[in-house]
Amino acid sequence: SCARGLGLLQAAAWDARVAAARCAVICAQREKVLAASGGDSAEGGAESGGSGGGGMHFRRTRLPKAIERAREALATSPGFAQLRGLLACAEELLREVSEEE
Repeated sequence: SCARGLGLLQAAAWDARVAAARCAVICAQREKVLAASGGDSAEGGAESGGSGGGGMHFRRTRLPKAIERAREALATSPGFAQLRGLLACAEELLREVSEEE
């Protein structure tokens, strides 16, 4: 039925938001570790868009959208503890970038 199809589509959209936010946090954490360890600057630059910024480009540009996606997903599933943790981690990573600038 149409209602069932809509429900499946909404579930897929929710899952896509969570997966995108999770991937952004993983990449931001990796960027942070590479920057802190003085990792291969060519590798870090390529992965983060190549525009330098002391290893903060990805965190600065991608985390705001990841936070928005996590909040959207959390609005429909407020009891999902893992999502709250993911959101807190993303917000902390973004806060660190703001403090470093």
